[in-house]
Amino acid sequence: MTKDNMSRTFTMDKQVQKLAERLEHLRYKQTSPRSGTLGLGVQNSRNVHAGQDLTVKVIEAEEALDGAVGELTRLEWQILQSANGLAASQKAVIIWRYICRLTWKEIAKRADLSEMQVQRIHKTAIAALEETSNIERKGSCESFV
Repeated sequence: MTKDNMSRTFTMDKQVQKLAERLEHLRYKQTSPRSGTLGLGVQNSRNVHAGQDLTVKVIEAEEALDGAVGELTRLEWQILQSANGLAASQKAVIIWRYICRLTWKEIAKRADLSEMQVQRIHKTAIAALEETSNIERKGSCESFV
């Protein structure tokens, strides 16, 4: 597990939030009486097509959100698995940073440390994770030879 992969959780989290907001907006439009897709009376074909288009957009948004949530969950699971081999303080910092998405200040407060101490712990944890990742890659390559 590399720092880039771990940092990707922040990007994926933002993407999940944006997709969830878009889906919420589309669902609101879909059920809004002003959208022309609901209500009593005769609907012309234009409104029916608009309703169908909106339904397709909702389905696409749901699929995109499911995919993003799946990717984020996979990344978080990898982080948790990787963090298991770390010292307790390193594991806590990694989990608080990449799973709970706390700021350095929030982590320092929880750990009763300075931000600088937290960042040092983070740096050593990342180095240990990258070293473990390199060893695993070398070991898996050698098993094929």
